[in-house]
Amino acid sequence: MARNRQRGAGFRVTIFLVLCVTNRQIPVLCWLSLPVLFLSAVVGVAGLILSGWNGDIAVPSTLFGVTAAITLIVGGGVVWRSELQRHLLRWPYGLIFLIAGVTLDGVRIPVSLAVSLGLPAALMLTLAVTWLAREDVDCRTSAGVDAAAPVQEKAAVPSAS
Repeated sequence: MARNRQRGAGFRVTIFLVLCVTNRQIPVLCWLSLPVLFLSAVVGVAGLILSGWNGDIAVPSTLFGVTAAITLIVGGGVVWRSELQRHLLRWPYGLIFLIAGVTLDGVRIPVSLAVSLGLPAALMLTLAVTWLAREDVDCRTSAGVDAAAPVQEKAAVPSAS
């Protein structure tokens, strides 16, 4: 039972760190790569899990919608070099993914291509989120994470029966 509580604590801390990273100031290049990495990672992992190595996998428009939403949400925390750059990139870049979703709905790509591009993208995305969370000391301390020690929960008090 203690093992399950520790797993739950780690999951809560991980979710908090990911949400904290979305509110962090990130460089423009990192923001530009985020939706492409996310889209590739999801297609690659889905291709690996659902289809095996045979056939094709269809890319739904909803995936592009989620990608556009992530782009716009995280776009609020980008360190823009100028106001003009913010106006020319933030909304149009998210709109590109919405238009791509409508245009490319149901497009089929080979599973081998999806997996070979998606798994490295998933690794890069994981490393980027981890790097951003490590760089932000406030994020880690507000999550209750000590850099050297894992999160520990208080022991449960036994009930009198």
